[in-house]
Amino acid sequence: MFLKDNFLQPTINFEPYFDKPLVSYWFIALLTSLNGGVVTEFLARLPSAFAGLATLWATRTIAFRLWDERSANAAGWILLTVYSFAFWGRLGEADMLNTAFSTLAVAWYALRREKTDFGSYLLFGLLCAVGAQTKGLGAAAVPGMLVLADVLLHRSWKRHLNGRLFAAGAVSLGFYLIPFLLAMAKSGDYSANGLNLVFQENIVRFFQAFDHKQPWYAYFIHLPQLFLPWTPFLVLAIAWGVRSWKKSGPEDRWLLISVAAIFTAFSLSDSKRVYYILPILPYCAILTGRFFLAADPEDILGKIRRILLKIYVWVFPAGIVLLLCGPLIGLAVRKLLPFRFPEDLLVFFMLLSVPAAAILAVIFFYFRKYVRPDSPWGAGVGTDFGICVFSLAVVFIAVFGIVIPVADAELRSEKRFFTEVRDILRKEGIPPERVAYYCRNYIDPTYYLGFPVKIRILDNETGGEEMRDTELRAFFEKYKGQKAVVIAQDRHFRKVPSEDLRKRISENTFLREASFPWESKNNRREKFILVTPEKISR
Repeated sequence: MFLKDNFLQPTINFEPYFDKPLVSYWFIALLTSLNGGVVTEFLARLPSAFAGLATLWATRTIAFRLWDERSANAAGWILLTVYSFAFWGRLGEADMLNTAFSTLAVAWYALRREKTDFGSYLLFGLLCAVGAQTKGLGAAAVPGMLVLADVLLHRSWKRHLNGRLFAAGAVSLGFYLIPFLLAMAKSGDYSANGLNLVFQENIVRFFQAFDHKQPWYAYFIHLPQLFLPWTPFLVLAIAWGVRSWKKSGPEDRWLLISVAAIFTAFSLSDSKRVYYILPILPYCAILTGRFFLAADPEDILGKIRRILLKIYVWVFPAGIVLLLCGPLIGLAVRKLLPFRFPEDLLVFFMLLSVPAAAILAVIFFYFRKYVRPDSPWGAGVGTDFGICVFSLAVVFIAVFGIVIPVADAELRSEKRFFTEVRDILRKEGIPPERVAYYCRNYIDPTYYLGFPVKIRILDNETGGEEMRDTELRAFFEKYKGQKAVVIAQDRHFRKVPSEDLRKRISENTFLREASFPWESKNNRREKFILVTPEKISR
């Protein structure tokens, strides 16, 4: 977008790229404009982090508005310490933005559900519209389902079925279409392709997936993974909600229906991926929080909850001991491993384990000695719950804020490899027209190479299963005796049909992305390779 000065037609390698709606790119572009137009990984991740905070606020707002402050605190702490929430909240992807706008729309409804004015309807619709422009129509479908469930439960649907609702809906639809209309004013391509993408990625994919197909029970596996480490309590919470249905209030019933509706809708879709169902997490957190607060402690489920929570609490002292022994464990592991782990990384992790253990120890002993069961430090539930959420928060800060970024910088070979490739191409004086991709898997290399023009794609531009090599052979012949390179993953070069070309590739491999000893054979075959028409020295 910055290279072409065109923020209405996203491209990769200077080709139209309609994989996601525009708004998700605009958030990154807005932050990038504050950095002189230079896109960085940090800026690309930042919208997801802000979206995570917005989701957290919206979750607490829903719980506070429909129940009370204790429910809001419990739900907020549970969501904050769900591993997948922290994981996707730091990625440069649109999934957390989608979750944020979906949850914000429901939070706004919870705040204004007694109102029937145009402004209340309009803001709800606008939140759905913006959310749908970050990832897909799911950001509008989820709030729509949950609001419908609530008005049916409270039998208030007649009051909301008015002209102001339809007027706000029409304005919101127009607002959703604005990016397509702006693109159409600039060029007709994106409008047609963008609207076609909406249909393909939302309607067609739901009923007849063309990729990402998984069995009907996939989310019975994915949701427990996503909600770790609170999954056992979520199972108990669902059982509690079903058992207490008859004596539950309308809000608790709505919550259970909401979780069931989201889960069922995503399960009915023919296309499934683990992160598609992220919008369910806020409601699972609220349901689990309600179970902690409202379930009878003398009931069988309440007793299981108490035992589980005690187990969780005493996991942390065991973890403290292991962390304090971290340096010794690191030395032992280094001797036992069949390969050599990066020395500086191992030393860093060993040193980090001691302060992490100290912080966890302070939290544990402070809570055990000074925090009463009814204290706010119990996060609305109790002392044991407070120990768990505060300790998990420290662990998440250490893991997602320190360990993963450091390990990523040291062990993510692709970024380092293509930074080196970019420098070598400049040093060797190889212009973009003498650089080519053999296959269409070029997204990451293109970003790191940063060429101001399109890099040619040979033979397999459509990404089909059948591999061809006519253009590859012609490229080698054209630049024979000159400095030129072809980039592809090892697995694609291995599938070159002609035996003589495969031999030539093997002999003229110029640069190979690093592999680590612990990587599998399949992972190693996904590493990138640079091949030259003739062998050149570095």
